[in-house]
Amino acid sequence: MKRPPHLDLALAGALVLWAVMEAAFLHGEGEAAERIAWGLAFTIPIVVRRQFPVAVALTIAAVVATRVLIAESGATQEEGAMPLPAILVAAFTAAVHARKLEYAAAAGAALAAAMGAAVFLTYYEGTAEPSDGAILGFFLAAAWGAGYFVRRRAQTESTRAVLDERARIARELHDII
Repeated sequence: MKRPPHLDLALAGALVLWAVMEAAFLHGEGEAAERIAWGLAFTIPIVVRRQFPVAVALTIAAVVATRVLIAESGATQEEGAMPLPAILVAAFTAAVHARKLEYAAAAGAALAAAMGAAVFLTYYEGTAEPSDGAILGFFLAAAWGAGYFVRRRAQTESTRAVLDERARIARELHDII
């Protein structure tokens, strides 16, 4: 396996720092060490997001769903935003880098289900309002949609480059003949 790009390491590091700070300074379900461990589980997979985009998205969705279901048994709700940033990064990455568009869509659906569970099972502080789900759903759709746009643009540019190269070769062959 090749080494992750510096951008992925920096992004994962920033998300880890965010998760650790939220776990240490904000209130939520469990002790600070337990919450830090969950924060790391949300964010560390981001390091290999380009090599395994769908696996990272499914892992983050599974960790989020597990955390939400475990926290559902407690009385304390999370004050912070974690794992939302990791979910958004995973959705964008899956839409850009998944081998097939169907895999990217499945990853996006899994992340949407996990985020929906977090909102509607009141993992976050407050009550489960439909507007909360709509706003977070908008952010998730925007992240996935931006990734899809980048994917389509890269495919278009790749196709254009192939056609330009073919035209150049045809011109050279014509000139030779």
